[in-house]
Amino acid sequence: MTKAELIEDIKRTCPAFNEKSITVAQDADSNDVTWYLASIFETGYSEENKKPTAYRRNIHFYVYKEGLAEEAAYYDRDELRNDVNRDFTGSSSLSNINKIYNSNYLKSRVQSAIIQSSYDIINESITTKDHDKRLLWAGKALSTPSIFTEIMTSFVALNATVQAAGGLATDNDLKYIVNSNIDNAISILGI
Repeated sequence: MTKAELIEDIKRTCPAFNEKSITVAQDADSNDVTWYLASIFETGYSEENKKPTAYRRNIHFYVYKEGLAEEAAYYDRDELRNDVNRDFTGSSSLSNINKIYNSNYLKSRVQSAIIQSSYDIINESITTKDHDKRLLWAGKALSTPSIFTEIMTSFVALNATVQAAGGLATDNDLKYIVNSNIDNAISILGI
């Protein structure tokens, strides 16, 4: 990637980026590496209520042998991500599924749905089909909720309703997905 390509990548990731914000942090050193600092302005939407959000921060990048045929540009440590845009609605792309799966807001709601489901199972009739397995699942879900949250969040992230609604998915949607996948989770965990 050249310096020009890296700058275009920044523009794609952060459309409000102004190229004039780039400054030289350190001129080319003995290794022909120039260190740059760019002030970026990330914009997006919150995942919970889809309200506009923004954040200004600095990123660093390096250019090796700038202006020569061997020119190569590198982000400092990792590629640029727009961490402000948490809107993950309207797509079943792998990138969108990843955003849903990694949403702390959604995971906390899934965990609450698991707790509610576990409570319902504890109080259901003993004549309910597979009640013993379900009761064991509920007890384990309450004692180690993080494991169960990870599994159930996978099912949530793959659900078309959640993909369309994002953080606006209703509590009933999440409870339905959790309740519909208890048997799948039991199989996965070998309960």
